[in-house]
Amino acid sequence: AQPIVAQGALLSAEVGFDALYFARMDWQEEEVRVAARSMDLVWRPSPSLGADAEVFTGVFPDQSYGPPPGLCFDEAQCNGGIPVMDDQCLEDGNVQGFVDLVVSTARRYANASQADPALSPVNVLFLMGSDFQYENADEWYRNLDKLIHYVNKDGRVNAFYSNPEMYTDAKYREGVTRPV
Repeated sequence: AQPIVAQGALLSAEVGFDALYFARMDWQEEEVRVAARSMDLVWRPSPSLGADAEVFTGVFPDQSYGPPPGLCFDEAQCNGGIPVMDDQCLEDGNVQGFVDLVVSTARRYANASQADPALSPVNVLFLMGSDFQYENADEWYRNLDKLIHYVNKDGRVNAFYSNPEMYTDAKYREGVTRPV
């Protein structure tokens, strides 16, 4: 009998999904995968079906579908949700701190991937929301717009709004042979 855990990947491949993403795995497996740079993989749930049943699989960074630590802008859900403060008239501007946090987080995520930045851009996914976190969507998007603007102005990484389809296409374009 085939293990139940493989059924998700098998069904995903059989219905034509390009990818399957999930947020949680055992901490020991996460340690091994981060060290091996294999948080992205090709899941082959059935040896008898071979490559026809394969599906690109990725584990969400930080084992969460929420925002990276320090990048939550929801006042009620994120201990106050500190905003991006870019008004030059204020003493407590924090733009550079946010930019540095995005860059360091992007590099950490990239280091868990097998893509080679010398050959092509390494694509990483920042999931920016979780349960009940967009009660004040205007605040979120104002902060995300500022964050994207200043991160791109800094130039160390390129940030933009995306979706699972765009991200999956970008991962395929990296041209990396991933573990099966």
